Amino acid sequence: MRNEQYVEIAERAFAEIQAAVPHLTVGSRPTWARSDDIVLAYSRQPGLAFEVCCYLADDILHLTAHRFWGEWFSCHVPEVEKKYVQSVTSLLRGEWRLIEASRGDRVIWTKLERPDGNGWRTVYSHRILNLVPFPPKKIRVITSAGAA
Repeated sequence: MRNEQYVEIAERAFAEIQAAVPHLTVGSRPTWARSDDIVLAYSRQPGLAFEVCCYLADDILHLTAHRFWGEWFSCHVPEVEKKYVQSVTSLLRGEWRLIEASRGDRVIWTKLERPDGNGWRTVYSHRILNLVPFPPKKIRVITSAGAA
């Protein structure tokens, strides 16, 4: 059952994200999204090198971008909503970046990072493969402008 409070929170967050990146055009709803999910999607376009999808499922705000997937919960906590909006808008603007570690064609993990002084700090990490006996062979930096 859909919680209207969560829907209002997601709609408010998505409106704030759209207002922060007016140069990007909202894309169509992904085919994998459930019919009751509240969704904001951006297709690959000039200024955005990968697809981005923001959606609400239950009380969780999700972000998928390239091969990254993050969950911010519970969305009714004001600080969670604030961090989610900051994470999405900063990634879309190219201020934050994704890091992708792979071995061959298999992605092992991805991270969302923000600038921190002269370096970068991990905001969120997503492990894709848990049982890889060897360390990653290749690390890629991905920004909204493309792979670095």
